[in-house]
Amino acid sequence: MSDFDLNAPVHFIINRSDAIGDLVLSLPVAQALKNHYSNSKVSIIVSERNREVVEHCPFVDSHILFSKSNKFKFFHDFKKSISEELTIFIHLGGSQLPIFVSLLLGVKHRYGLKNKMAGVLLNEGIRQSRSRALMSEVDYNLLIINSLVPTPLRDSSKVLVANLCPEHGENFNTLIRNNHKTRINEFLGAKKKIITKVISP
Repeated sequence: MSDFDLNAPVHFIINRSDAIGDLVLSLPVAQALKNHYSNSKVSIIVSERNREVVEHCPFVDSHILFSKSNKFKFFHDFKKSISEELTIFIHLGGSQLPIFVSLLLGVKHRYGLKNKMAGVLLNEGIRQSRSRALMSEVDYNLLIINSLVPTPLRDSSKVLVANLCPEHGENFNTLIRNNHKTRINEFLGAKKKIITKVISP
């Protein structure tokens, strides 16, 4: 169990610099931390293409952009985000570089997934074998912060607040109501749904 004061100012920096699906399934971690620590701030390290996801998450206060092509800027932004308040780094996945940077910048509390080589630099970490799929990805992520938030509960409230077209104020329900095409109705009525990632040329 964590020895940190639940009411003291604390800044959590979460590394999730990989795919959008992994990022979305990690947002309940931000939610659990915000709910447990009353005076906390949560920042997430993300790639440029996933920036808008965290901008629409009510449990994320800020983000740090990670770019393989501009590591110096990332280092500068990471350093700038660290303040006098207690900082806790949490590696949930993605590039291993933020682990090294957190150590170089003197972040004393480093939590996370220790499955890869850089994991030895985490002073509070666990190993997980997710290939067996004994639980959902959300629960695997929440398990990583178990010592910070003992047995965090999965909240059914929204972790994302986003419109499909923010400039037009259009949300998913409106889109469906305004489009009565056969293919949409067939998709919504199907018992099994398959969603594939479309990559534009």
